[in-house]
Parts: sequence; C-alpha cells; structure tokens
Amino acid sequence: MTLLEFQVPGAPVAQPRGRATRFGAKGAVRIYNPPGRSRAWRALVSVLAREAKRRAPAGPAAFPMQGPVGLVLRFNMPRPGCHFVARNPKRPLRSGAPELVDVKPDLDNLEKAVLDALTDARVWRDDAQVARVTKEKLYTAGQPGLAVTVVAL
Repeated sequence: MTLLEFQVPGAPVAQPRGRATRFGAKGAVRIYNPPGRSRAWRALVSVLAREAKRRAPAGPAAFPMQGPVGLVLRFNMPRPGCHFVARNPKRPLRSGAPELVDVKPDLDNLEKAVLDALTDARVWRDDAQVARVTKEKLYTAGQPGLAVTVVAL
C-alpha cells in the first residue's frame, strides 16, 4: 500500500562520506559530515516529505510509520553536453547516448541522503525500518530530480 509519493526538483546530491578529526590532549576522535551541497539537498527532501505527509491518503496521523517499510527511488540525473548533437542540449540526443548513469555520484550515497532526510522528516522512526529498496539512476531528457514512493510492507 503506497503511503507517500512526492517529487524533488533539481540534480540529486549524494551524502558525503563521514570525516574524522582528532582533538584534545588524549586525541579523542570526532566524526562529522563535511559541509557542502548535501545539507541543502537533504533539507529540501525533508521539507517536501513533510508536505507530502500532510497530503497523504492515509493522513498525517499515519506518520511516523511503524513496522517494515519499502522505498522506491528514481534519481533523474542531468545529461552531460556530450550526449547531444553539437554538445547543445537543445539539439537531439546522439545515437548511443546511454540511459543509465554509470558515473558518480554513487547510487548508495544518493540513497543514504534520502534515507536520512526521510528520517529527519519523521516519515518513519528510524531508517532501519526500510526492508526493501528499489532504486535507479537514469539520465533524464527533462528536468533532473528525484521521485520517491514509500510503501507499507
């Protein structure tokens, strides 16, 4: 049963790998996420998820979800100029231009940013509840973005 569906405009941004630094006389270690575009992307996903919760067919009272959750993620990435005739996005695609993205950002890092954003939005109690994920990273002919579907399992 689909409980939540929404779209996020803009090029998806991956969660960066955590960094560590030592501090203090005893050399304690602090782990942090480096600043960058991923914070703004996660905040956008979180805000749009909260809005989608208010419009959800099950109603806002269904959140945070309990039990196992399924997730469908479709990352629509911008096409590079070399995919188009004369490197012009207003021209047709070259023959053989790929549909699937096989370059960075990594699909698992894109997924992690979305899971963290949905946890921040209180779609579920914890992203450990996600038991099934279907995800794909494709080049888009239109505007880049993300399509999210959350289902109860």
